[in-house]
Amino acid sequence: MDPGATTVAASQKASPPPPSSTPGVMLQSTEPSPQATNDANTSLGRCTEMMRRVLRRFCQIFEGKR
Repeated sequence: MDPGATTVAASQKASPPPPSSTPGVMLQSTEPSPQATNDANTSLGRCTEMMRRVLRRFCQIFEGKR
């Protein structure tokens, strides 16, 4: 139960993107810079992959509890 609760708390903390970073991303996307978009894509992919793993683990714990 403890690891499940910690993963949920971590996912809730990480899910909302900080509002201060959004304008910066918008500014970067307007500039013709493939490197910046590449970095953003890779970081987004990593984030989604981590979220998927956390969700899968949480589902496993939840199924085990039932």
